[in-house]
Amino acid sequence: MKSITSLLAIIITAIFLTACSTSNNSTSEPLVMNYEEAKVVGNLAIAPQPTKMTLSKIKKDGYEMVINLRGEDEFKGYNEEATAKMLNLQYHRIPFFNKKSEIDANSLYQISKLIDANKDKKIYIHCSSGNRAAAWYLTHLYQYEGMTKQEATELARRTGLTKAPLENKVLKYLNEK
Repeated sequence: MKSITSLLAIIITAIFLTACSTSNNSTSEPLVMNYEEAKVVGNLAIAPQPTKMTLSKIKKDGYEMVINLRGEDEFKGYNEEATAKMLNLQYHRIPFFNKKSEIDANSLYQISKLIDANKDKKIYIHCSSGNRAAAWYLTHLYQYEGMTKQEATELARRTGLTKAPLENKVLKYLNEK
């Protein structure tokens, strides 16, 4: 009886492990996973403003770079750049909007170029809520990854683009390109 119970336990475990390792993602759509408050796609964590504790955690979890899309005077909570550098995280501030609150095409290009040059690194890209980071991702997917606007928009929504006015502004920007 004991050997039958052991055999059943082994069979059930094998079935469970096989089921867990089998992907039911039958399309080539990127997998979006949750990480803390961020959404992770590939090597990118698209996120809201990190705390000092979050920066420590992402460093421990293998992240090497932080890209901040917020304006220079937008956040006063702590010195994020100094904290990131103290943790040996590469830090880049590239504001999504220019001084006139318009989408900054040069910034979008710089962000995409930086991420493309660091595909082998885990990158934490953020703004205040994650919306601008997801909006940048929409532009990147459309302009550099060959997705349609609809595909890019749907994936950006899954990674944190929740504000319709920002989504509309980004789509208008892309239509003018």
